[in-house]
Amino acid sequence: MKILLTENSFSGAHGSFRIFFDEIEYSLKTSGYTVYRADNVIQAASIYEQYRPDFSIGIGKYNFLVDEKLLCELYTTPHYQWILDNPLKLPCYSSKNFTPVFIDREFAELYNPAPERFLWLPLGINTEYKATTTDRRPGIVFAGQVKNIMALQEQINQSSQRAIIEKFLKMVSSNLDASFIMQYKNFVATNKPANVDEFFRLTNSYIRCLKRIAILDKIEHYPLVLAGSIEEKKILQKKNVIHVGEIPYSELTEFFSRYTHVLHISPNFSACIHDRILRGLQAGCQVITEENEILHKTFGNSILYFGYKNFNENILMDGHQVRNIDFMPFSWEKILALIIKDYHERS
Repeated sequence: MKILLTENSFSGAHGSFRIFFDEIEYSLKTSGYTVYRADNVIQAASIYEQYRPDFSIGIGKYNFLVDEKLLCELYTTPHYQWILDNPLKLPCYSSKNFTPVFIDREFAELYNPAPERFLWLPLGINTEYKATTTDRRPGIVFAGQVKNIMALQEQINQSSQRAIIEKFLKMVSSNLDASFIMQYKNFVATNKPANVDEFFRLTNSYIRCLKRIAILDKIEHYPLVLAGSIEEKKILQKKNVIHVGEIPYSELTEFFSRYTHVLHISPNFSACIHDRILRGLQAGCQVITEENEILHKTFGNSILYFGYKNFNENILMDGHQVRNIDFMPFSWEKILALIIKDYHERS
């Protein structure tokens, strides 16, 4: 079987996508498949013409279009596109040859036009990874961006939609434990903002920032190690905070392994297993994350759960007590096998 990986220009936080592609390529080749990679339309078209791949896989935004037509449609070849962020940030395509692969089950609620078919799968992990760190220090690592809440508020103040935005934010901020996506979907259907793109951008950014500040602010008695861009300076002024700046994604799992805990504050996703959770567990850390039904069904009591309404850092009192977890269901081999199975079923 021949498989094409369609890359994008990865930059910033999305530099992690290249790591995912490297791991996917390695897994597929190890399983005996022939793999091609293309980072632009011309390369992809040449591979389609010369090698006739059975199907293709992409991550993030699909940029492979000719005169606004999907390349996979022009070559009538199945394509699987991993949607790792809220679909409202991306163009949504409807085609019998284009299958979105959602990391969050609720993404399907916002994908418009509704896809003819979709898969719901987490990103895989490289199960060959073994941590080399032997000296694990007490500390809670949070890897992610925290914007400045006042700067976001100022953007809202300047918007012509300020009244409807603040109406929505008041509702959501009073119940941060509820699904942002479902609240958003229901609110927009009823209230119909004039500029939906701006409405989503400002509300999504504000609630994500509010959640991260709410939790980081309440951790006071444990070393808090922040990896990433922290624009909310009051967080950096906390006595228990160590800010290490940006850590390349390729080094993140090894960095996690130096500490006892990894904190995951989801970017408004309520129905997924985020890759930071998997890689934190793989690093041998006690993972702390907000509660969701999927995580409970998958990991049970192997990770620590919190709620925004009643967060208390005393949940950490049990210390570093990582249970043995079977990572094989999350190996790239197992995850990609489900895509290959779908391909065979549709052939």
